[in-house]
Amino acid sequence: MQIKDFIIDQNLKELTEHRTVALPMACYETTINQNINGYIPLHWHDEFQFVLIVIGEAIFHINEEKRVVREGEGLFITVQLTLIWKNLIINGFQLEYEQMEMLKSYRMKQMLNWIHTHYAEKILLNEIASAGQLSRSECCRYFKRILKKTPLNYVTDYRIQKSLVVLQQPESNVTDVAFQVGYNSTSYFIDQFKKSMNMTPLEYKKYKNA
Repeated sequence: MQIKDFIIDQNLKELTEHRTVALPMACYETTINQNINGYIPLHWHDEFQFVLIVIGEAIFHINEEKRVVREGEGLFITVQLTLIWKNLIINGFQLEYEQMEMLKSYRMKQMLNWIHTHYAEKILLNEIASAGQLSRSECCRYFKRILKKTPLNYVTDYRIQKSLVVLQQPESNVTDVAFQVGYNSTSYFIDQFKKSMNMTPLEYKKYKNA
């Protein structure tokens, strides 16, 4: 089964149902570059996951780490396995490292949530940093360490992602979509869209409505 459109909520949680009552598991064969963006967007889920690379290689960004998984190799995803080992080893005592990681994760989520709420407005770096209770420089370090991009580049990517949904509506037009996702200039929106999707918004709209 090929999932081409990853549906996530504003907290980046994946909304795909991966299980049923009868069988609480699922198996997929996915070609990553056939995803709507050519990659699988940042997301999280509660389920335990194992990925096996059959052909080629894939780059995984997990928190602040980047892992290259090559053909024939596999990768376990989600924190469940780690929590099992942690509980066995420390018998319920919280580690200082975990507390620091939880704080980083909380601040990152606060900044992302703020962007997801205000993406249609004018956004300044100071506002993103404030949402995470960080300085501008520390905010940039968080984004570069965890998401491998600057805060404002993330804003651009998120706006483009939101525009994909609106462009698929038959009555939508490019100018209206640009304003809906936070661009005051239609031409700048078109330029940013083309850089991200390798096609113009109008070409994308015709492709999806064909």
